[in-house]
Amino acid sequence: MLLALPGVPAQSAVLRLLINENGDIDHVTIDETFLSESAARVVKDAFLKIKFYPGKIGNIPVKSQLRILVELNDVDPAVRPTNF
Repeated sequence: MLLALPGVPAQSAVLRLLINENGDIDHVTIDETFLSESAARVVKDAFLKIKFYPGKIGNIPVKSQLRILVELNDVDPAVRPTNF
């Protein structure tokens, strides 16, 4: 997933994702970041769209939590990013 945040300085953020039994994200928390409120909302909204394979105990899907470090880079708004 390509997430462009023009005007946001390069930085990292630690996210905590709560994933339900269906593999959908129920909640995103940004634990460590210096993102503005609006930039944090963009990051949260982007991660809420991701679908995971649910964790399983045996063959039974279960809720799980994923903590992830995300590196954000500043993007020049005049340059259109390319998806690969």
